[in-house]
Amino acid sequence: MQTNELPIKDIHLPAEVGGWPPAPGWWLLGLILLLLIALGFWKYQQRRQVTAARNALLMQAQAELARAYSHYQRHNNAQQLAQALNALLRRAALSRGEPQAIHLTDKAWLTFINSRAQGSGTQCEHMGQMLLVQAYQPGNTLTPEQIAACVEAVRRWLQHYLTEAVDAQH
Repeated sequence: MQTNELPIKDIHLPAEVGGWPPAPGWWLLGLILLLLIALGFWKYQQRRQVTAARNALLMQAQAELARAYSHYQRHNNAQQLAQALNALLRRAALSRGEPQAIHLTDKAWLTFINSRAQGSGTQCEHMGQMLLVQAYQPGNTLTPEQIAACVEAVRRWLQHYLTEAVDAQH
């Protein structure tokens, strides 16, 4: 037999692999990406809601602080102002999930306030006298300038404490 008489046919290549439907691994990857996008969106929404709630709480606390200070300026009653500041600080701690603050007194209360204000610039040398002495003693034991400095320190403390709460929790 001669070679040109052999019944050999040309080599046929298989059909091209189509792009659709994708392999199961691509379906799995797509599903994982969709879940990650949904999780990211959910976390974003959750953080936005928490931030909005904290901002509303901060605005309410600052408005209450302004009302208390305005009342002090009209009536010159530092005892009522000190009591209002104590109550406001305790409610802020309670709203942040620290109920132990309600039962603290004296130095433990000041230590709590100072420990939650690290790096916020809220130090007021008369804060202890304002919160611990003035709240329970009639009359003014501090000058109006010292009282104004304490009110400003409380404002900064609230700003730091309530806004940093969002970042600390997330």
